[in-house]
Amino acid sequence: MSYAYPNDYGRDYEDPDDGYDDEPACDCIDYEVDWEGRATCGQCGNTWWPTAEELKRDRERRIAAERALRWMEFRDRWFGWLDPLRWRCARLWRRNKPMRASIVDDDIPF
Repeated sequence: MSYAYPNDYGRDYEDPDDGYDDEPACDCIDYEVDWEGRATCGQCGNTWWPTAEELKRDRERRIAAERALRWMEFRDRWFGWLDPLRWRCARLWRRNKPMRASIVDDDIPF
């Protein structure tokens, strides 16, 4: 939206702050590729046919997410039963840990 303001010479000019009122354009970085191959932006809803590089990035992202999910499932299955034992051992260690000798400064300042 531009406004015309008359200046001292009688000519009109555009508002210098006009460009700051508009919302920034979406970079379409956060997108999802559907099974047909169309990419859809998660912020603005724009759709397009992705390039080979975008398809490769999406495939790598999905592979990394699947690996992380597999690791979390493995960790929960194999280490989950150790959690109660681990908490009890840590609590016992905190209660009964050997006290470290504290350094005593016996120097008299005068």
